[in-house]
Amino acid sequence: YLTAAENRARDVDVPPDVRGLRSAILGMAQMRLGHWREADASLDEAIVTFEQAEGVSELTLARSWQMMMAAHAQHLPHMRRLLDAFRRHTAERGASFLVVHHAIVDAYRQLLEGRFAEAWATLTTAAERFDTESPNAQRAALLVYRWATRLYEGDPSEVRSEVERAFHEARSFRFLSTMYVQPYGIVWSIAEANALRAKDPKASFRRVESLAAMMDAGPPLSAGVSWRARAFAEDARGR
Repeated sequence: YLTAAENRARDVDVPPDVRGLRSAILGMAQMRLGHWREADASLDEAIVTFEQAEGVSELTLARSWQMMMAAHAQHLPHMRRLLDAFRRHTAERGASFLVVHHAIVDAYRQLLEGRFAEAWATLTTAAERFDTESPNAQRAALLVYRWATRLYEGDPSEVRSEVERAFHEARSFRFLSTMYVQPYGIVWSIAEANALRAKDPKASFRRVESLAAMMDAGPPLSAGVSWRARAFAEDARGR
């Protein structure tokens, strides 16, 4: 598609909001492959180009993707810098639904820093901004992701039950069929495996393996998480 677009635009004066799409799309493709440095450089290039066009939503998208990618790569210093940059960007240009991405990355930063209660509060507060009367993917995602902050504390059986409930309520969005299957799947699979270790009769080895297989088939946005879930499940067997 990129090649076809470039061929069609060869003799056209392409504006920056269109010209920057090439680097942005390359950055997303590289991110899906787990090529963090290349993707970061491509998105940097896209951001520079989009900044030449005032007020374009593509600039906000590119900054958001870059910030999210730092979280996937677990690059904490870069994550902090990009969180600050995105916060300044939305303050200057106005917020959008992508502030949800900021809440998710900010909570993940807090989680990596061991601030579990703050991370839960960040995601819950963000979810409460949305109307509960109609289906909303952003709210559903926040309500799933917040359980990542409870995976290693609290009652494992209760956490497993609440995670299953959150995924059931979000089933229409099919999160486990998206490119983000690993970040979503790790929440449920670890909750399930921890419940197995706690001898929860409702927890399932088969479900852990099913989730792990789905994660193996997805882009490496949380590389290795399927094997962590499997290892926890095997620990429950005493292996």
